[in-house]
Amino acid sequence: MSIIPDNNTRFGITMVNLLNGRVSISRGATSVSKVGLAIAIKYAYSRKQFGPPGKPEVPLITYTSHQVLIHFFLLIPSSSFFF
Repeated sequence: MSIIPDNNTRFGITMVNLLNGRVSISRGATSVSKVGLAIAIKYAYSRKQFGPPGKPEVPLITYTSHQVLIHFFLLIPSSSFFF
């Protein structure tokens, strides 16, 4: 037995609570990914990697492969708004 006698109303109330939880989880995941991306970008600029022989070390961000990965992760949070 329930305080809410109508099955459709009771189902609607249950779904609203589940939806709020799902939205909260996605907001938290987006926030965490933004912080992680900021850390990765700062690290890429500060981390030095070996350069050509006889030349000084270069930051990781100068490598195209690293730039592609960062650009890929920049697109993930923005793509979640389309679904």
